[in-house]
Amino acid sequence: MRYISDFLHHFSEKPAFSANEARLFLKWRGASEGYHKLLLEKLYSSGRIYRITRGHYTFYEEVQHVGFAFSPFYYGLEDALSLLNLWEQETNPVVITPRKVRSGIREFRGRNYVVRRIDRSMFFGYIYIKYEKFYISVSAPERPSLISSTSGLTSRMTHMMRSLKTSMPQDSKIILKMFLDG
Repeated sequence: MRYISDFLHHFSEKPAFSANEARLFLKWRGASEGYHKLLLEKLYSSGRIYRITRGHYTFYEEVQHVGFAFSPFYYGLEDALSLLNLWEQETNPVVITPRKVRSGIREFRGRNYVVRRIDRSMFFGYIYIKYEKFYISVSAPERPSLISSTSGLTSRMTHMMRSLKTSMPQDSKIILKMFLDG
């Protein structure tokens, strides 16, 4: 385990990393070809890293870091509204990605998150916000209603947007009113 301190220092600065990134890093440091599997398994079984999905890991227990395993991605729908402080209720993270992944509900550290696939031509309209130590991509305030209308969630999103906080900024109120009325 002579590479562990370099490995921990390098990858603890990232929100998530893949097994392939670990393999390339350790190969560059001079480790044997299969050593990355041994190291990842030791760190996972000891509880120092957490598995997001097959081949993707993180050092952080926070469920908002799962999106980095599906790059490119952004958090959307009601989760985006919650992250932008336009919605008070805590929601499950909704990861939206153009990658060919299985859509549906998944679990990370006992908490559910949703992965949705979107056509690459519809993959736009997101901003970056600081969340803890990292910047995460979140759909812009007007984007959730557009996505919901294309994915059949119109009535649910309309109801949710009508019940938004009254203390949101005036420009956000105008944007949401435009989508609710028109």
